[in-house]
Amino acid sequence: MSDLQPFRPNAAATLRLSAVTVAGTAVRLAGAPSGSGCQVRVRNRGTVEVFIQFGKADVVAAIPGASGGSAGIAPGAVEYWTIQQSEHFVALAVESGTPSVEITTGVGG
Repeated sequence: MSDLQPFRPNAAATLRLSAVTVAGTAVRLAGAPSGSGCQVRVRNRGTVEVFIQFGKADVVAAIPGASGGSAGIAPGAVEYWTIQQSEHFVALAVESGTPSVEITTGVGG
């Protein structure tokens, strides 16, 4: 049985991004380690749901519909994600508004 470790952010590893209604360019995560996966803390600072997708440089976040889409993060929510070693970029999408989202890489959680 492994011990649960609290989340510890990497140094200078927080991005504050604005989600937009038009799919844009994916942003490279700050402080993501090379060659291994890591934990990511995501904080939706806005008042509307934000959709998020991690991946490579060409990743796009999609609002869910009949064909599926990206995972949603509720307004004001803080979530922790485990990303794979090849996932060094993040994309955001939103149905309305321009909420800001903080994304921090680290370990534990």
